[in-house]
Amino acid sequence: GDAAKLPELKLQVKELKARVEELRVEEESESEDDEPSPRPGCSPIVGLLPRRDEHGRWQAESAELRGLRHAQLARGVASSTVSANIQDVLDVLCPGHGVPAACARQSKLMRGEVTIAGEAMAAFKFAASRRVISFGWDESTKFGNSVFSCNFQLEHFDGTIEDVCLRGLSILPHGGTSVALLAHIEERILSYSRRVLAAWIAQHEKEKGAGSWAAAGGPAPENIGLHRLCEDTVLMTDTCNGARCTRRMVAAAAMVAVEAKVGKAAWEAMTEEERERKYKTYLGDCWQHLRNIIIEAMAAAANASVKATLDDELHDFSSFERIDPDGSCVIRAAFKQFHHGGEYAKGRGREFESWRKTRALMFLPFERAAGSRQDLAFDGCVPLFVNRVTCVDFLRGYIDCPKSQNVLDKSLYTVMKCNEFTALLRVNTLWRFLFSDPLRWLCGSASKLDDWSLYKMGWVLEQVEAGMEQVVADPARLLDPEFDMFAAVAEELPAFRDWRAELLARPLKGCGDHTFADVLREARVPTPGSGNQQATPKVLELAKLQAEAALKKMHDPKLALADKLESQDGVNAWSKNEDAHRRTIDAHVTNDAVENKFAIADYIMRFYRNMSVFNVSGVVQQRAAHDYDRPLDVVSDRRKRKAEPAEAPPLGFFWRLRADLRSSLVTMARRRLPDALKEGRAEVLSHDQEKLLRREEAVQRQLNAAVERYAAALELFDQWRAQGVKTAAELERALGGKSEPEQLAELRRQIEMRTVGCGWTHFETKWGFFSDERSHKIEDLKRMLLDDILPYEIGLRRLKKLPTEAAPPQLRVRSIKTLGTADADVLRLEQQSIFNVSNLLEKAKAARERREAAGISDSVEVRQDREAPPFDTRLVGKWLEVCWPYKEDARTVKIWAAGRVKRVADGLTDKRSPRARKILPAGMLLWAWDADPEYDEPAGERWIAFLPEKWNKPVSYGWRLDPRELGATGPPRTPLIEEEEEEEARPGAAAAEKGAGASAATINGMLLIAWREGAEMRTGDEESGLGAVCAGLPQPE
Repeated sequence: GDAAKLPELKLQVKELKARVEELRVEEESESEDDEPSPRPGCSPIVGLLPRRDEHGRWQAESAELRGLRHAQLARGVASSTVSANIQDVLDVLCPGHGVPAACARQSKLMRGEVTIAGEAMAAFKFAASRRVISFGWDESTKFGNSVFSCNFQLEHFDGTIEDVCLRGLSILPHGGTSVALLAHIEERILSYSRRVLAAWIAQHEKEKGAGSWAAAGGPAPENIGLHRLCEDTVLMTDTCNGARCTRRMVAAAAMVAVEAKVGKAAWEAMTEEERERKYKTYLGDCWQHLRNIIIEAMAAAANASVKATLDDELHDFSSFERIDPDGSCVIRAAFKQFHHGGEYAKGRGREFESWRKTRALMFLPFERAAGSRQDLAFDGCVPLFVNRVTCVDFLRGYIDCPKSQNVLDKSLYTVMKCNEFTALLRVNTLWRFLFSDPLRWLCGSASKLDDWSLYKMGWVLEQVEAGMEQVVADPARLLDPEFDMFAAVAEELPAFRDWRAELLARPLKGCGDHTFADVLREARVPTPGSGNQQATPKVLELAKLQAEAALKKMHDPKLALADKLESQDGVNAWSKNEDAHRRTIDAHVTNDAVENKFAIADYIMRFYRNMSVFNVSGVVQQRAAHDYDRPLDVVSDRRKRKAEPAEAPPLGFFWRLRADLRSSLVTMARRRLPDALKEGRAEVLSHDQEKLLRREEAVQRQLNAAVERYAAALELFDQWRAQGVKTAAELERALGGKSEPEQLAELRRQIEMRTVGCGWTHFETKWGFFSDERSHKIEDLKRMLLDDILPYEIGLRRLKKLPTEAAPPQLRVRSIKTLGTADADVLRLEQQSIFNVSNLLEKAKAARERREAAGISDSVEVRQDREAPPFDTRLVGKWLEVCWPYKEDARTVKIWAAGRVKRVADGLTDKRSPRARKILPAGMLLWAWDADPEYDEPAGERWIAFLPEKWNKPVSYGWRLDPRELGATGPPRTPLIEEEEEEEARPGAAAAEKGAGASAATINGMLLIAWREGAEMRTGDEESGLGAVCAGLPQPE
């Protein structure tokens, strides 16, 4: 039966196959209808792929189209406009054609693809380069993110030199210490680049087959690593201690990596000379930073001199009037008030711009002062010098108005009216043209100059040093038109000479024939009768001070400037580094390529406020790399017409890649994006956790410091109540008989009793001084104590407002007043704060106990009176402590032993014992002690002559009141300072035979004191060994 049905089944199968074919044809027809059809006469879009592949599956767009999207995002275009921009171009050039548009979310995600693709192309360039010329890096903080950026200067095999940034920005997840930065460079810069390049290789060989990467000319990831930093590479950083430490660590790690790369056997087979010749790293300081160090010192010296000259007049102005002749402050104020850009909402920039155009005056646009540039102190003074009279004339219209209320108008007018400030503007203008601008040009152009290096810049610094010395010797040299500290440089560098000529010939904005040469001429030889001429004496004074400040900085051995000078025997001086100069030619001498990336990041992160650091990194990197750029055919640019046409920028690296490499790069970036985003989020999380950890550590450090300071305040407050001087006579007695160091210590103690113990912080002073200023410092402190502090204290005492407890130190910075009724929730939080006074007091008391246990302080000592009590009957019945030395493990130690005064000798009837013949001198005390079972010491009593100069001192046989007399009790304590006793325990002493040591020392000590005071020794004492104890002492008077 089944066989009969077979023909029928075959027919059904044939019909079904035919139906399936019909459906397939219909589906293909519908798919073709979905694709855009070009209009007649229009060319098809190059690189536009159909939405489905040959198998009917959705496929990604072409690498070329993806590259167009990447190019726009790399230029900082808003992601939501990318598809619209592409479609607009197509509608104009190819009407009727269109491309699928990405949604808003997908467009934002493509920013990450730009970052990954840019990092892969940078890794490709690095791995394919012949040599790494220089490597610079820096770290910064942008909107709460600790970020790192770097720049590699590469030399390719064709001889071209290119700056490559492996990562535009990267999060610092483990802080900015030198160790953390070294690990970051290795793991998150170099190793990361190796992984990105390896991912590109894997994707390419997956698409094109094994070996296709090498066939396409792709480099190996192993060419990326620390070992590449030993190819006569300059490690460039700024000049701070942390950066220089990191630089040394990177250099050492690079040599270790080279040794591992070469192999231990081959490395050991090479001599030191061979290693030095083949593998060398140089440490470079950014010369822009060095230049700014000098500028900052010179500007500070001039500002300080002007303020000192105007000190009396400045006191006549209130803080509300904001009168400050500091050059940088006035530059920023003038930028706010006069700049035509309208940066300050209440400024008069637009009005000033319109007003000054009506007058044919020499004018120079104001410097932008929105950032933090150290050289702004010189650069910003030139426009103020040129425009000073114009600005004053403009402000007159507002100052004369009876209703004028603008504080900034009055402040600027007052300062610009001051001729001393005119001198400041004039001298800073001279320094800009004669020192700052030439050195800036040399720093920025060094890598492009022939036979120039960072060591050659040391020779330039020597020329600056010689010029500064000339100005110090004769300040009028600065005004001499023949003075030129860069004359030797101009003779050697024609390009430098031409640049200076072009600078001085540059015309001022809208001023007819006026040039910068006119500005320099007016600064050197001012117009007769002008304010500039009036300021000449002050100009010469400031010029000398600034040159001295510059030389002081250049000769400071702690700074990086000194090691560049031959006069300072610098290790990096030009005369000592001819070979290093030859091997570092073409290397950057500044870190500008890295600093520029932070400026770009700041702009992008302000414009796109919620953009992640990972996405910002790609934009920052491409602003320098221009991998997606194409040459532009600029037909006319009348605004920037030049003598010679500018060289067209080359085709971007992305478009120079082979089509198959572009395809695999785009695919790799798209597929790697999810993992890269996860890594980025993990780094941000680690970064935030590290921030919290640092915050907790900082809080703990502050807490520990507050506790220690509070404990010191408790001690000093007790000293103030017991030992603080109240009159000049008491101060003279406290200082009498003391050496100068001891007087300084006592004066500091008396002052800190008030500033730290009582919290009178407005009397705080600096304690540092030079050794030859000690006498002057003592007089200053005495005058401060007598003229300021004690009158203030007397006034509070009269008003009964003296403090009753030590001042908590944390309240000095947390002086927040209460407005109205305090909120209960806030009060509850304040009570829980670790810096709460009550909580901190308990910790301070515990810290004080620890200080006493460690021998740092003594609460009993600080509560004693400043002077010893008189030796009269008022001492009878009082408990005293005596500092007794005794032997313990062959070492002399001391202990405060307590006893009670039973009698005071009257000098008439009292004898040391019934057998004694001599009468004891008046003032000797009969001191009785209780039994001490710990030291096997029986109770007893002795006549003792206490010395007033040993009152309250932790020395042998020092004495003081027992804590029971001060309102406290406690066991015997070890003194604050232990003094080693030179004498050894004498044989024959009765207590020494017991081996305890403490009893013998106590008995012998009492007898020695009595003997010093003239007490007669009993018969038999010599035989008992006491005579031997007394033998080495001076005879009593």
